Amino acid sequence: AADLDAGAYTRLYDAVSAEVQQLRVILEAVEAKEKERVWAKNQTVGELDDGKLVDGAAGERSKPKRLMFAMDTSASMSRFDSEDR
Repeated sequence: AADLDAGAYTRLYDAVSAEVQQLRVILEAVEAKEKERVWAKNQTVGELDDGKLVDGAAGERSKPKRLMFAMDTSASMSRFDSEDR
């Protein structure tokens, strides 16, 4: 009886295994989407708004922007950079 049950289970499992795998992929995608970061628009505090970051870097057409970069080009930074390779 146990052999018949195992055989029946194997036949049923084989019949639906592809659909079960597809369903697993879909459910994992839904779970991943739920965990994605949700951006709060037009906030002055808290999470950064990616749209505002782009506007700030590129500048609005009516308001020219200036970007300033600070870089450490000292010998110690050059030495430590070689350790990362």
